[in-house]
Amino acid sequence: MPNNNRVPVVLAVLLTAGAACAQEKATVSGAVTNSVSGAPVPRAHVTVMSGRQRYGVLTNGEGKYSITGLPPSTYMVQVERVGFVWQARSFDGSQLELRAGQKESFDLALTPMGGITGRVLDADGEPVQLARVMAEGNDTEANAITDNKGLYRLGGIAPGKYRVRASLVTRPLPPETRTDGSKEIHYSATYAPGVLSRKEAARVAVPAGSDVDGIDIRLAATPLVKVSGKVLDVPAGQVYLQVSHSTSRFSEIGNMETLKADGTFVIWGLDAGKYTLQATLNGMGGNTAQSAPLDLEVGTSDIEHLELRMMAPIDIAGQLRFEDERARAPLKADSDEPAGGMEQQILLQPMTEGNTVQGEIGANDSFHFEKVPPGRYRLEVQGRSQSYVKSMQWGPLQVDGSILEVGNGANGGALAVLISADMCEIRGTVSDSKGPVAQAMVLIFGDMERVAQTDAQGHYIVPLRPGKYRLLSTNANGPAVMMDRAMLDDYDEGDVATVELRPGDKATQDLKQVPPPK
Repeated sequence: MPNNNRVPVVLAVLLTAGAACAQEKATVSGAVTNSVSGAPVPRAHVTVMSGRQRYGVLTNGEGKYSITGLPPSTYMVQVERVGFVWQARSFDGSQLELRAGQKESFDLALTPMGGITGRVLDADGEPVQLARVMAEGNDTEANAITDNKGLYRLGGIAPGKYRVRASLVTRPLPPETRTDGSKEIHYSATYAPGVLSRKEAARVAVPAGSDVDGIDIRLAATPLVKVSGKVLDVPAGQVYLQVSHSTSRFSEIGNMETLKADGTFVIWGLDAGKYTLQATLNGMGGNTAQSAPLDLEVGTSDIEHLELRMMAPIDIAGQLRFEDERARAPLKADSDEPAGGMEQQILLQPMTEGNTVQGEIGANDSFHFEKVPPGRYRLEVQGRSQSYVKSMQWGPLQVDGSILEVGNGANGGALAVLISADMCEIRGTVSDSKGPVAQAMVLIFGDMERVAQTDAQGHYIVPLRPGKYRLLSTNANGPAVMMDRAMLDDYDEGDVATVELRPGDKATQDLKQVPPPK
């Protein structure tokens, strides 16, 4: 006889398995509010992400949300809404670990953005139309264009302090010949209220959800300067002269000038500031003919008779030499790297734009680089953290330190690199008003750039090569702790320590942890 009980048993098993699967899913819910007013924020987009899996919802009219059916995992939570900025709970964002069947409550707060308004004026106090205005803050940039009354508004700005800069889009043309006796005026990029230097610029504090009005900028008049010279050994093809400058924290490309048939060039209309010139075949760098970059500073006088020499990438062979047996010795067993030393690598790291060139080190400490474009490089021997490049000899060129110029001088023959073990170190304690701070970040800028962290007692120790360094410890999170030298301008002089190290020095530098600039 057939077993009539078999089907119900199978259904029961399937129902039980289905219930178990449903219990394995997790839920996260909560509310999104305005961090200033406490009001709910409707239609905010809340997402949770684990790997490539993303789940999201929009908040309802009461600012509430619920995301269901989440497999157990660790998720990153994010929220966004036009007109608001989300300030994450930590440097990594908000992380949420969900277990099977868990129902997690997770409230979020959005901060309303602010703005900056003002006018751009010329030397006579007349409004300037079509000026580009930029707000510079922690890894943040906002732009606007002035109208016919010289008015601008920089909107969508997160709360914080900003420097505001105005500049004109000018054509690289020679001065006008004016028949009325007037003189052409050149206006350089200018910071509010009317200064050329970023360090001297006023810092505008933008509160949450409000505009700061009346930030006027009077453009600074500077001479119309001519920069001229010649590119030598120009190969067949279209060669461009690239002019790059950094008048703010954000590097910019100024011009792509074409050369005359004889390789000469003339550049007009550069603002006061520091620039780098580099000639490249077809305007493209890399493994093609180009010149080494040439640095110059534009002021009030013409700069003439500059020379850049085009050359193809070259191979560089050389030899590592050691100051003594300590410099030759492998790494200590108590270092962060394996006893006997990690695999050595020799690198040429570009000081500006470009790709790192990796060389090979032979068994007899010889090395070889292939196809090195002209440029300025820092030579690094990785895998030898207890020693450093003290000097180099390349033909008649003697170099103190590790900076190598390829293509701007007499290069030739084997490159001899002297390795020294006279490393330095800086140690100290980071404290705040309550005493030593554990897990505090120490930012180190100089010949080497490092980020250190204090131990449970607030102590730090950092090995460094000789040089001059500036140290800062801040409890800022997110973009404020990015390794950017320009950020030091935002802190008071007393917050940043300066230490100069000679070979073998062991310095002590205690630091006070400071909050981010307000």
